[in-house]
Order: sequence, then structure tokens, then C-alpha cells
Amino acid sequence: MPVPHPERRKRARLLGAVVAALGLVLFPVVKYGNVCPDTGKPMAFGRPLAGHPRAAFRTASTLADGTRIGVTTLHGKKSGFTGKVWAWAPPEYYQERYRDSAFPVLIALPGGRGCPANYWNRPRLGLQQAVTDLAALGRSKPFVLVMPQLNPDPRHYYDGSDIPGRPKIGTWLSDDVPDLVRATFRTFTSRDGWALMGSSSGGFVGLRWRCSIRTASGRCSPAGRTSARTRRSGGATRRSGARTTPSASPRTCPPVPAPRPCTSSSR
Repeated sequence: MPVPHPERRKRARLLGAVVAALGLVLFPVVKYGNVCPDTGKPMAFGRPLAGHPRAAFRTASTLADGTRIGVTTLHGKKSGFTGKVWAWAPPEYYQERYRDSAFPVLIALPGGRGCPANYWNRPRLGLQQAVTDLAALGRSKPFVLVMPQLNPDPRHYYDGSDIPGRPKIGTWLSDDVPDLVRATFRTFTSRDGWALMGSSSGGFVGLRWRCSIRTASGRCSPAGRTSARTRRSGGATRRSGARTTPSASPRTCPPVPAPRPCTSSSR
């Protein structure tokens, strides 16, 4: 028996609603979870550095000011682990007057499993915009943001450590990721121009990394649950002198010197 016309339209509307709901659910997963392999157009962060092969970054997002967040697949030479790294450079990085200047680096670690994506690469969280705004106000130096995945898989939490018989995520984070950054960006040669920030589990990993690997970075800004305003200020708070709420620390870290102005060449 044929389905009555009104009933057919009702079913069509229901099917449309289901498809729309699936789209809303799957869009952020595909876009931010990077379910598909590196999508988007190839991109580069300024001119290539002499003596360093250029990493294959692809555009993950484009911000309102025209700067882009890039993503690459990093095959760690020291760890043997392969994972995703997102990166962003501030507008000043591309300006002619800073062409020979070194920029400080902030490695931002996510909370939760931090796999397969690092949620700090989402423009809607405002971390990149906070860096831009605070630099324009003179309250912070413009710095490069690096956002690696935190764990090898979404089922286990590795604490940013090398666990026997498991992927060496600790070595990947502490050695391979900084090596990639130094080969891609004009960075400081000393640890004074490097900093870590993290929320929740990422904050613990950052603090643990800072305490156990003395040459990794000059500062670490861990935080637990924060308000939207605190998240928006993100890593720039450490350079503007603001305070954050620290998470539990495995041991106390001594004070470290403040980063130098972003005027010295890294090469």
C-alpha cells in the first residue's frame, strides 16, 4: 500500500533532521580530531631555515587575521614514535622588521587523553587570539605556539613518560617535538625562550617535564579547571606576569630566569 503523501513528507523531514544532527556531531570530530589524514593545502612558516629540511605542514585552520594553524605528522628520530603536531606563528613572525629575530616558543599540552588531537589547535578556544591581543597591548611578547598530541593512543594515559614496551611518548615530546620546532622556526637557543603550559593532565605532564628535564624549557604554567577567561589568556599569562592555579607537582621546581626580549637571532 502506498505511503500517504503527508506521511512521506514527515519521514523526509525526520531523515533530514537525522542527517543534520550527524553532521553537527561529525564535523568537529573530522576537523579537530583530524580523523582524515593531513587535510588542507600545504603551508610554510616563512622562509626555510638554512641547513634544515622543511617539514611538510598542511593548513588545519585559518584565523581571522590571516595567520594559519598548520599540522604535520612527525616521525620521531629519537623515539621511533609517529604523531601529530600543530603549530602557529603570530603575525609578527612574518613581518619584515622581525625577519632576523628569534621568537619564544610555548608548547601547549591538552587535558584528557590528548589523542588523536590537541584541543588547543581549535581557534574558538582563543589561545592564538590571546597571544595576538596581548602582544598588541604590549603585555606579552609574540611567540610561537606548538601543540603536539599528548598520548600515543586514546585508550591509555602515559603521563608523558617512556614506559617499557610502549611507545616512547616521553622522548617524542621532550626531544623530537623541540627538534622539529627548532628546524621550522626562528627560536631561542637557550631554554629561557621556551615555555610549557597545560590544562588538567597536560598541566601535570608539563610540570613533570619541566622538573625532570632541566634543559627542556625555562617556564611551565600548569592549571586545573579554569574559566573561559583564564583559558583565553592561555600561555601568554606566564609572559605577562599573571598567575595560574598549579596542579599537583611531583616535586618543587626552583625559580627560573625570565625570557629575554624577542630581539636576538637564533642562528
